[in-house]
Amino acid sequence: AEALVDQGVTVLRYGGSMVNCAEYRWKNMLGPRDRRPPYRGTWYPYSTNGWGIIDFIEFCNAAGFLCIPAFNMGETPQDMADFMEYANGPADSEWGRRRAADGHPAPYRLRHIELGNEERVDDAYFERFRALAEAIWAKDPEVVIVVGDFVYGEPIRDPESFRGAASGITSLAAHRKILDLARARGREVWFDVHVGTDGPDVS
Repeated sequence: AEALVDQGVTVLRYGGSMVNCAEYRWKNMLGPRDRRPPYRGTWYPYSTNGWGIIDFIEFCNAAGFLCIPAFNMGETPQDMADFMEYANGPADSEWGRRRAADGHPAPYRLRHIELGNEERVDDAYFERFRALAEAIWAKDPEVVIVVGDFVYGEPIRDPESFRGAASGITSLAAHRKILDLARARGREVWFDVHVGTDGPDVS
């Protein structure tokens, strides 16, 4: 933590390949660490929930970082609504009481949530995004939702027709739908595009 602070880090994203695992669910990350169920990870069959999304939020708050936790796209709209109540709801709400029982009576005031990691942002992603976003915004309209986008290996000169996307998409049509949805709701969305710098060229 001290090394990160000394580097001048101001933002941390908690996401990566583990987010794409079928059993990666935020409700499995609550309670005593030694009793949280493990899950089959991308790189290791017995991945631990001993460090999870809530632990990450606590860490960022202690270090003074803006935190952006990422969630599996398989979370249900109800589970995301429950998360928003757990993170930002009053202590007398159902999930706010659970947060208080877990040792944090005050809301976390989380401002950013990422949906997915290195996703194929197409119509199927948009439909999942819309359902989750509506549930999140219904609980807290101030939350900025981040699209878990991927890598683009060639310049995009025509948003309707291009090559080089690691996900295989050839159009930004779903991106446009996400922006239209946010505009219609008066909300803000970000896009987490992964940029490789292993060099000498930057993707």
